Amino acid sequence: MRGQPIDRVPIWMLFNPIYQTNPWYPNYFTASSYAPVVERVMADTDLFQRHWFSPGIFYSDPASARKQSKIWREMGSRLSETTIETPRGLLTSYTRRTENGVEHKALIANLDDLDKVLSIPYQPFHPDLAEFRRHRDELGERAMMMVNFCDPMAMLYFHCDPEPMLIWVAAERAHITQFLDVMFERLMDHLKYLLDQGIGPAFFIVGSEFASPPMVSPKMFRDLIARYDKPIIELIHRYDGFAITHHHGPARKILRDLVEMQPAGIQPLEAPPVGDTPLDEAKEILGERVCLIGNIQYDTLINGSPDQVAEETRAIIQAWKPRGRFILAPTAGPYQDTLSPTAVANHLQFIALARELGRYDD
Repeated sequence: MRGQPIDRVPIWMLFNPIYQTNPWYPNYFTASSYAPVVERVMADTDLFQRHWFSPGIFYSDPASARKQSKIWREMGSRLSETTIETPRGLLTSYTRRTENGVEHKALIANLDDLDKVLSIPYQPFHPDLAEFRRHRDELGERAMMMVNFCDPMAMLYFHCDPEPMLIWVAAERAHITQFLDVMFERLMDHLKYLLDQGIGPAFFIVGSEFASPPMVSPKMFRDLIARYDKPIIELIHRYDGFAITHHHGPARKILRDLVEMQPAGIQPLEAPPVGDTPLDEAKEILGERVCLIGNIQYDTLINGSPDQVAEETRAIIQAWKPRGRFILAPTAGPYQDTLSPTAVANHLQFIALARELGRYDD
């Protein structure tokens, strides 16, 4: 990511070398179908240890509000409920899972709920750093440590349903801006604490894809995302860290805005048909400043034919290898509970071909 000479294109498969419980990825170390892939990933690819820190209660200390969570079963259904007591009333999220589907109520279901969040007294939250430090000491130079970090929009997105959120963004801008401003102030305190404690060096920033075209205009993207993410990135770089902006889907209309935020890298920046940014255009806009991290489609690794895997891998390496500042990676994963024999073979083929074609010594 610094643009220094290397012997081959780095390969990141998004597997942690030490598993940390999280809502997205299964424990691939205990899933037998993953075994041959895990072995090859750990031996032949480049590793980040991506760590999830608790944000407390909206980046406030858990002591600032009473929060309760419970899980139970009722007439064949699995139910979960979380409540947070605030000065303006109770916040409640609720999920019922049955064989016929999922019924869900988000924690922030309306603008009154948004006001309830903002009424929670702010007490700066300092998460426990022991696990991160233990993993860092155990891994040494085998992996680079990375922090998964939510920007203000991600804090809204992960606690409400997307459709009402986009309506509020368009029709209730003052309300949304107030929420984002408060979250920004809190998360900057949170981030500075982490940086002061030597946490890093890489930060994986999530949120920009939740308010970008075609869902909002480029100007709204600048107001809702870039205005907050740029100072987050600047603070990380001030501590000699690496800020990576995570952005799926269409990015063509706001790619220059993403670059102006000055992240060290963008992941995954997808070409058509999943995204809308042709590779040649992306290279021109990224210039020499930003590392591309991507972008073989995860679906290709899961369901593609051997020819598809080889064709996509060759095309990406041929397009981006000469430029440098490039880390080859899938666009997502590993989120499947079980890998099929096809998926296993595709992962192994991808890694072998990437190591063969990615050398800079030929």
